[in-house]
Amino acid sequence: SMKQKEFERWEKYRKIGELKFTLLWGLYLVIILNLSNLIVGFIKEDFNFYLEYIFIRIIIGGLFGVFAGNITWKGNEREYNNHIKSNKL
Repeated sequence: SMKQKEFERWEKYRKIGELKFTLLWGLYLVIILNLSNLIVGFIKEDFNFYLEYIFIRIIIGGLFGVFAGNITWKGNEREYNNHIKSNKL
């Protein structure tokens, strides 16, 4: 069940809408994948940057991010609606 604090936070997120929310998740995952790869490259002292790998991470990160964002949106909406229904009783 959703706590009041989570409920209020989700109300703010849902104002941006489902499309923007899921696209932001895609963007976040693309950034995380590329930054983590950059950090590992610095640690291993392997500074080879292959453009095709960056594009692959952008595609994979974007797809998985949008997928994760969509699942998160649906789950949070379900919890949000359940919270509203339970507080009306």
